[in-house]
Amino acid sequence: MKEPRSRFQVAERREKELEGRIWAILLENGAKTARSYNESESARNIVRGVLRNSPVYLQFRMKLLKGWILWVQTDVGKLYYNAHEKSIGEGVEAFNDNC
Repeated sequence: MKEPRSRFQVAERREKELEGRIWAILLENGAKTARSYNESESARNIVRGVLRNSPVYLQFRMKLLKGWILWVQTDVGKLYYNAHEKSIGEGVEAFNDNC
């Protein structure tokens, strides 16, 4: 008979899975993770860690602020537009039809 896993074991397994797949690119580029144990001391430690960090400005945000490009010209804007191109086109047509 299989022994039931503790909540900690399940959480630890999920954390490893996230670090290896979903969070991998973030961690490779300097992101950090921190565990919360659902108590005030771990929460304070997380906040202290965040406060020690220097501000990071995303490339697309800096380009937008400096007026170099429009939102739809950013990589994320292009991804959004491509994913929603059909509904955006329908919205423009509906707008034009009502003007």
